[in-house]
Amino acid sequence: MLTAKDLNKYREIIMRAMEGMGRDDIGIGEVSEKEHGVLAVEFSRGTHSSIETVSTDALQDRVQTNQAILRAIGAFSKTLARSHD
Repeated sequence: MLTAKDLNKYREIIMRAMEGMGRDDIGIGEVSEKEHGVLAVEFSRGTHSSIETVSTDALQDRVQTNQAILRAIGAFSKTLARSHD
Protein backbone atom coordinates (compact mmCIF):
# COMPACT_ATOMS: atom_id res chain seq x y z
CA MET A 1 0.00 0.00 0.00
CA LEU A 2 1.31 3.44 -0.94
CA THR A 3 1.86 6.04 1.72
CA ALA A 4 0.72 9.65 1.52
CA LYS A 5 4.34 10.57 0.78
CA ASP A 6 4.44 8.10 -2.13
CA LEU A 7 1.18 9.44 -3.56
CA ASN A 8 2.44 13.01 -3.27
CA LYS A 9 5.66 12.02 -5.08
CA TYR A 10 3.65 10.50 -7.94
CA ARG A 11 1.40 13.56 -8.09
CA GLU A 12 4.50 15.77 -8.41
CA ILE A 13 5.88 13.56 -11.20
CA ILE A 14 2.57 13.80 -13.07
CA MET A 15 2.35 17.57 -12.56
CA ARG A 16 5.93 18.09 -13.83
CA ALA A 17 5.18 15.97 -16.90
CA MET A 18 2.02 17.97 -17.59
CA GLU A 19 3.92 21.25 -17.24
CA GLY A 20 6.65 19.95 -19.54
CA MET A 21 4.01 19.20 -22.18
CA GLY A 22 2.53 22.67 -21.79
CA ARG A 23 -0.77 21.22 -20.55
CA ASP A 24 -1.65 23.88 -18.01
CA ASP A 25 -5.24 23.70 -19.29
CA ILE A 26 -5.78 20.43 -17.39
CA GLY A 27 -5.64 20.27 -13.62
CA ILE A 28 -4.54 17.36 -11.47
CA GLY A 29 -6.71 16.64 -8.47
CA GLU A 30 -6.52 13.71 -6.10
CA VAL A 31 -4.08 10.89 -6.73
CA SER A 32 -4.91 7.62 -4.97
CA GLU A 33 -3.99 3.97 -5.22
CA LYS A 34 -6.62 2.07 -7.19
CA GLU A 35 -4.86 -1.27 -6.82
CA HIS A 36 -1.29 -2.47 -6.43
CA GLY A 37 0.79 -0.69 -9.08
CA VAL A 38 -2.08 1.41 -10.42
CA LEU A 39 -2.96 4.99 -9.55
CA ALA A 40 -6.34 6.67 -9.90
CA VAL A 41 -5.61 10.23 -11.03
CA GLU A 42 -8.26 12.93 -11.16
CA PHE A 43 -7.92 15.17 -14.22
CA SER A 44 -10.05 18.30 -14.54
CA ARG A 45 -10.81 21.12 -16.92
CA GLY A 46 -13.33 23.77 -15.95
CA THR A 47 -16.27 22.09 -14.26
CA HIS A 48 -15.49 18.67 -15.74
CA SER A 49 -13.38 16.00 -14.08
CA SER A 50 -12.61 12.36 -14.66
CA ILE A 51 -10.59 9.65 -12.95
CA GLU A 52 -8.03 7.97 -15.21
CA THR A 53 -5.63 5.18 -14.32
CA VAL A 54 -1.85 5.40 -14.57
CA SER A 55 0.61 2.60 -13.85
CA THR A 56 3.24 3.39 -11.23
CA ASP A 57 5.77 1.44 -13.33
CA ALA A 58 5.21 3.94 -16.16
CA LEU A 59 6.27 6.80 -13.89
CA GLN A 60 9.83 5.59 -13.44
CA ASP A 61 11.44 7.48 -16.32
CA ARG A 62 10.61 10.59 -18.33
CA VAL A 63 9.75 8.93 -21.64
CA GLN A 64 7.42 6.35 -20.10
CA THR A 65 5.88 9.02 -17.86
CA ASN A 66 5.10 11.24 -20.85
CA GLN A 67 3.59 8.31 -22.76
CA ALA A 68 1.42 7.30 -19.79
CA ILE A 69 0.23 10.87 -19.23
CA LEU A 70 -0.55 11.32 -22.94
CA ARG A 71 -2.70 8.16 -22.82
CA ALA A 72 -4.49 9.41 -19.69
CA ILE A 73 -5.05 12.85 -21.27
CA GLY A 74 -6.45 11.14 -24.37
CA ALA A 75 -8.91 9.17 -22.27
CA PHE A 76 -9.85 12.32 -20.35
CA SER A 77 -10.39 14.22 -23.61
CA LYS A 78 -12.71 11.47 -24.88
CA THR A 79 -14.68 11.69 -21.63
CA LEU A 80 -14.99 15.45 -22.09
CA ALA A 81 -16.12 15.07 -25.70
CA ARG A 82 -18.83 12.59 -24.69
CA SER A 83 -20.09 14.97 -22.01
CA HIS A 84 -20.59 17.70 -24.65
CA ASP A 85 -22.71 15.49 -26.93
